[in-house]
Amino acid sequence: MNQVIMPFAGIMPRVSARLLPNQNAQVATNCNFDSGQLNPSKLPLSTGISLVANTKSIYWFNRKENAGLGFWFQWNGDVNVVRGPIANDTNLRTYFTGDGAPKFTTALLGQSGGGPYPGITRTLGLPIPPSFNASGSTGTPAPGVQKIATAYVITYVSEFGEEGPPSAPTAIVDRWDGASVTLSSIPVASGNFIIASKRIYRQELNGVFQFVAQVAAATTAYTDTLKSEALGEPVPSETWVAPSTEMIGLTALPNGILMGWWKNTLAFSEPYQPHAWPIEYRLALDYDIVGAAVSASGVIVTTTGKPYLIAGSSPASMSQNPMDVVQACVAKRSVVDMGEFVIYASADGLVACGGLQAQLITEAHITPEQWRSTFNPSTIHAYRWNDRYLGFYSGGSFSFHPTEGFRLFTDNCDCAFLDDETGCLYVKQGTELKKWGQGAIASYTWKSKDFTTPPSGVFGAIKVDAQAYPITCKFYTDGTLRKTKTVSSKKPFRIPTLKRYRSCEIELTGSAAVNSVQIASSMSEIV
Repeated sequence: MNQVIMPFAGIMPRVSARLLPNQNAQVATNCNFDSGQLNPSKLPLSTGISLVANTKSIYWFNRKENAGLGFWFQWNGDVNVVRGPIANDTNLRTYFTGDGAPKFTTALLGQSGGGPYPGITRTLGLPIPPSFNASGSTGTPAPGVQKIATAYVITYVSEFGEEGPPSAPTAIVDRWDGASVTLSSIPVASGNFIIASKRIYRQELNGVFQFVAQVAAATTAYTDTLKSEALGEPVPSETWVAPSTEMIGLTALPNGILMGWWKNTLAFSEPYQPHAWPIEYRLALDYDIVGAAVSASGVIVTTTGKPYLIAGSSPASMSQNPMDVVQACVAKRSVVDMGEFVIYASADGLVACGGLQAQLITEAHITPEQWRSTFNPSTIHAYRWNDRYLGFYSGGSFSFHPTEGFRLFTDNCDCAFLDDETGCLYVKQGTELKKWGQGAIASYTWKSKDFTTPPSGVFGAIKVDAQAYPITCKFYTDGTLRKTKTVSSKKPFRIPTLKRYRSCEIELTGSAAVNSVQIASSMSEIV
């Protein structure tokens, strides 16, 4: 009678301790099973960088500056941050939501001051200019010169050359080539943005507003003498409004598009124009939106009802495709891009979405009741780490992979930032910034399934094959601890056999790798 435990795997609370596969555990804390062995995980490693105590979101900005340390942006709320989709952008424009109205910052602005960072931010988008006046041409046009009914609009232009939406048209006035029109009370912008100039556009017979002139931001009056044949391009920003001030979420899509959301509304920016969010680029879903992440097949949007696949290469042609499963997302920060699919936390467990398919991937491992009572899913914030779903919740942290189950960790964090360049996960614990899983070796605890004792006998010996020692081994029968052994070698050791028992369990504690464990009826059966 011989049982060999190898390889090792995590917990599956849904399955009775007696019916677990041999490799799975009742307890798996601070364990690593990547090699099939039972290995210890590693504790977080301090970076020596301090953060504000109440910080709930962090972002590593401009990492090559500041002697290679970069600047750690931090906020006391749930903030989504996106690097601007702008080629050769020396300003490093970076956009974020969740801190009031949508905002952006730059290298010059964000790095200003002595911290916390970002130092200075600007409101995202440009306002619609107030109305202004136009006075038509006076006199009578020369013979053969046509009198034209004309109106004007202006737009604001930011310090980065971004153009905002046009003002309301002026009253219609008459003009003709060779005469002038006077524009007055041209508004001067105010607000949390920098306006570098204003552009004037004129509408004539074709009904299109065309470029007349660009004037300084402080200009309040202008005399238009431009002939009709010299008019420039049509106003490009006719529908380019600022994003809604209600927007709470933000992510980046391919083709230079940003996507934001609030309530049940999805909105998309003009490609490569992050300040411009045309109203016609909005979609309304059947449920309020919780979170979103980009997968290989499109954007997975989680809601208070069904998840959706949002697909399309242009903001004008985005389609919404509801999935045939009602699994509400219960935590915005639980939504994680895993590459081919997206995983998020529902009230029943973890849901994986790929294409138009959604599946409760923890169903075989944990019941909905166990999931809710153990992990408090509404508190989960999660990240893709070593191709596993790593979740932090109000009571601790865990990782999950369908092939091995859950691993639990004793460490927790307030928020984290995954560095896509290196795969390093930076976590905030208290006021310290640390690197997850790169510190000292942790001490693990792994408890086996409940092995049923056959009628013909009992187990009498155990061998722990480890890479190093000591390892603490505990032997339980019928739920009672019968022996604790500090194992110092591969040599088998005896366990109590004087009394019959129906089941037994083995618990290992240590910090060295374990290759296998054997339990047999006698010392001679151990190999």
